[in-house]
Amino acid sequence: TFYPIDNCIDIRRDNGDMDNRCDGMLVNDDELLFVELKDRDSHKWIAKGSVQLEVTIGNFKKAHDIGLYKRVAAYLCNKQRPRVVVSCPNELQKFYDNTGYQLIVDRNIKIFGN
Repeated sequence: TFYPIDNCIDIRRDNGDMDNRCDGMLVNDDELLFVELKDRDSHKWIAKGSVQLEVTIGNFKKAHDIGLYKRVAAYLCNKQRPRVVVSCPNELQKFYDNTGYQLIVDRNIKIFGN
């Protein structure tokens, strides 16, 4: 099931400003996949998208038991950049260090199912 988040759920910072949000989540009994879709050719789309995913995961963890899922991951996809041409190991490691989950930068989202 796809659950839209961006432009559908208000997530606010302590000061009342709207917080970063990813586009949505794909959920089944075993998996929780956070998804951010980009349509950009600029060089900072990975950094911006990873922040949106990281903040959404943090807010989700505050309100829900993320431990109920066997697999939790974050997907960052960009239709203008279907293949990542620049290496981004620092961003991937930073995301893992901050969330404990893998950031997957790819044009395909792999759903394993039950």
